This record gives sequence, C-alpha cells and structure tokens, in this order.
Amino acid sequence: MKSQILSGALVAGLLGVLGSTAFSSTVTIDRIDQMQSGGVIYGGDTLSTVSTDTADGGEFTLIPSDSSLLAAYSPLAKVTDPDSGLVGDVGFESFCLETGLSYPIPPGIPTNPLNYVVSPNILNAPSYQPGQTITLGTAWLYSQFALGTLTGYAYTGQAAMFNGSTFSWYSARADDAAYLQAAIWYLESQPGVTYTAAGGSSNPFLNLLTASTGSGGLGLSSITSAFASDPGGYGVQVMNIGTTGTYQYQAQLVLDPQTTGAPDGGTTVLLMGIAVGGLALFRRKFAL
Repeated sequence: MKSQILSGALVAGLLGVLGSTAFSSTVTIDRIDQMQSGGVIYGGDTLSTVSTDTADGGEFTLIPSDSSLLAAYSPLAKVTDPDSGLVGDVGFESFCLETGLSYPIPPGIPTNPLNYVVSPNILNAPSYQPGQTITLGTAWLYSQFALGTLTGYAYTGQAAMFNGSTFSWYSARADDAAYLQAAIWYLESQPGVTYTAAGGSSNPFLNLLTASTGSGGLGLSSITSAFASDPGGYGVQVMNIGTTGTYQYQAQLVLDPQTTGAPDGGTTVLLMGIAVGGLALFRRKFAL
C-alpha cells in the first residue's frame, strides 16, 4: 500500500513538473494591419504607427510558444506571419475582450515575448470586470470564427479598425472584423459600446445570435440571452497576457484544444509516457 501511494505521488509530481516545463508559456503578438495588404504591423512598422494601432481591436495575430494551441483552428483563422522578425511563424487570429487596455510598444516581439495563461475568465487586475467570464454570445461567435464557419465572414483580405463609435472601412475583411470586434465588446459590456455603437441591427454577427440554427445562427430567443455567462463554452477561453500573476495587458480569445477535443500534437502522450516510465523505474527499485 505504501509503495502504491508513493507511486501515485510520483506520477502526479512528474506530470506537475513536466507540465510546467512543457507549458512555460509566452506569446508574440502581431496584427493584420488595416492599411497594408497581407498583414504585418508591430515588428515591422514605425512606433508612431504602432502607437495608434494599439487602440484598435482585432484581428490580432497571436503566436504562442505552445503551438498545440493552434490545433483546433481552421487554416482560415491562422496566419503565417510576414513580419521581418516573425517570418514563417504561424499564429491564430483573435479579438480583444476589453476596450481600455493595450500592450507595450512594441508588444510581444520575439525579443520581448509576453507571458500568458489560458483560463475560463479574465484574470488581470486592471480589467473593467476582474474575474469576468466570457458570455455565451462571445463564445459562440468566436468558436465559429476560429473554426472557419462564421456565416458571412470574409476570411481573405485586410483586417479592421473600430474606434468605439464608428467604423473605418478598407475591405470586406475589415468590415467583418470590425463588426465582430464590436459585437464582442458589446457582449462583454465594455464601457461605451452600446448596441447602437456596435452597429445595432446592421451588425450581421449580432443578428446571427438570434437567427435560426438552420440559417447558420445560434437560435437564441433574444439578444439578451447571449449575455449569459459561459465559461469555457464552445471550447473558447481567455488568453490572459502580461506579467505572470498580474496579466495586466489586453485579454484575448482562444479556442482551447484541451476543451474542444482537438489533438494536442502528442504533448499529453509524451508526458504520460515519461511519467509511466518513471513509475516503472520507481517500482523496480522497491522490488529489489
């Protein structure tokens, strides 16, 4: 019995130690620029341009150190970054959860990666709603976007800008990203982002929340029901970004392969294999 208890403790300890090492998590951040074809801003533009762009919403390109986070994403929602400092790095596209937070200038470039942790809720202390979980509407819309199935979304072309009250139009993708970002901010009850400011009935993605499922919608009875708290629903969680334990920068959405059932690139199997191997050695030692 004693050896079994010790064996169980060994497995837990190995998984804990190896897990923390394997998932020592940092992220580099770029953004498809609304004024440049094909993307690239933060590492490639001037700081004066960056300082204005940090006030804009998604799409952001997030390139995590744990590439298994990309496993659940459709190729339509991933970007191979063309930036001079990130050439060839693949990231996923995401959207902001808060209107009043940004990133350092420049944010998360390869020489200054930012820490992150994935959780069902916003963790950062300066947040408008610390501890807030994402809403049902946000979770569903982002899951549809990430899976490449968001009805009406133009996944090709340039991205977007939304300044809190009006849109700036540059392409079909710009329009759609602006509408989707506005919808998310509205659903997350961000200050100043009213239903009207988010586009109201002209916002196609807000309309999808009450459209019938057969039409590619969520089928809710009213827009109000989309505000229900939905931590981890549809596999969507929060990527909290910043200093470990503080996460003071803008939180982003992430489709977590651990909750969607997507493959994780064999990381879990590797960790289990090492742990079981260690357990076998431990038992052999006690048997001698």
